[in-house]
Amino acid sequence: MLQIDDAGWGSPIGGVLIAGYRPETGEFAVAEIAVEHFQPPKFQQHTYLDAAVDATRQVLATLASPANERVEICSGFVHGHTHAWLAESGRPWQIIKVEGMLQELIENALADYLRGLGFEPPKSTEQYGALFYQSIKWLKDGRMDRAGMNAERMRVAKTGWASFPFYRDYPYTQAKDLARRAKNRKGFVRLRGEDF
Repeated sequence: MLQIDDAGWGSPIGGVLIAGYRPETGEFAVAEIAVEHFQPPKFQQHTYLDAAVDATRQVLATLASPANERVEICSGFVHGHTHAWLAESGRPWQIIKVEGMLQELIENALADYLRGLGFEPPKSTEQYGALFYQSIKWLKDGRMDRAGMNAERMRVAKTGWASFPFYRDYPYTQAKDLARRAKNRKGFVRLRGEDF
């Protein structure tokens, strides 16, 4: 049996990681959905959904998963096309809430990935509020009252998010308020991905 999870969806920095874990043997593999899929125009075209299928295929290949091996996968929106691909493949699979060792392994992999981009994440990448705040702070060179961001660092940012221009163009407190008001006005749906 293999478990599949993702990490990085809620981080303004970097792409998203897809990881697989085989509990019986402890085998673990990670693939990346590149940040370009979370930047215009690809983000608005939802190319990350097909990229997630490709990343899952890569993880399954790395772990030499036979076609009859059961897959347990999280329900995350990024897996929308992957769920359909699994259903069409005939492979046994089900959606689960991922907990335990895979969650710990992928959180550590995400922290290492973010460090590789030059960003030191908070102690736990599962604390999304802290991760978001620290990410924006890093993009703003530590100056939260600043309008604007470090242009070089923005190359690894999820600039396709609907709220990103607020955080880029305004001081943090003002941006947070503007993003909240825009979210309420547009009726964003949190699971769709466009709301960030």
